[in-house]
Amino acid sequence: MYPETAQEIYNILTTLEELKFINDKQLEYLSPNYAPINTCHFYLLPKIHKKQSTWPYPDCPPGRPIVSSRICEYIDYYLQPLSNKHPSYVKDT
Repeated sequence: MYPETAQEIYNILTTLEELKFINDKQLEYLSPNYAPINTCHFYLLPKIHKKQSTWPYPDCPPGRPIVSSRICEYIDYYLQPLSNKHPSYVKDT
């Protein structure tokens, strides 16, 4: 499944580059690497503050899924400044 998905992502990225939404350097950075499959990382941040009686498994708290990839980094770069302007934004001190 990875090679087909990687090709679809690359096709979308080349279209974005042709339409001048991203430049050559961004295309190179965001393009999937076909050799290793470990380009994304998936993990859970446990919600240990939840009552143990609500946990899905007795020894395992529920978790917030986190996906880490270069595309996520790219999107976060542009969304970060906007998040501070939202009316419900609370600054972490």
